[in-house]
Order: sequence, then structure tokens, then C-alpha cells
Amino acid sequence: MARNQTVLCLDKFRLQISGPCYITGKMHSVIVPRDGYNAWQRGAFIQDALRDVSPETREFLISGVSPEGWNQLYPDKEEE
Repeated sequence: MARNQTVLCLDKFRLQISGPCYITGKMHSVIVPRDGYNAWQRGAFIQDALRDVSPETREFLISGVSPEGWNQLYPDKEEE
């Protein structure tokens, strides 16, 4: 989990992870399965533990960079 992220238990099955994006500074939140998140925290590869979660969500959990932040870092370049 990236620093400055907080974990809120929504119910027996889901967690909400929130924190500021390291690029934009804007707050970003994601909801993930509790069992998968706990498996990742215990050492499972994130892509295995949270396989039904989008790559963008997994990246936010790892690096603290939101999808908007990635778009600022790596904007799509239109071909001429």
C-alpha cells in the first residue's frame, strides 16, 4: 500500500482505500475485495490477489498514482 492511504472497512467483503494522488494531489478512492486485499498484504502478488480489480486500481494501491495522474504523466499523443 502506498503511503498516506487510509483503509475503511465498508462491510465483511469490501474495503475502501483512499488517499491523495502523488501526481495531482487530488483525493482518490477505490473499493476492493477484503479477502484479496488481505492476501496481497500477506505477500501474494497483487495481480493474483486482486485479479478482478482493474490494473488502474491496482496501480493506485501500489504507487499512489490515480488514473488522472497517469494521464498527466503519460498523455496520449495523437498521431499526425
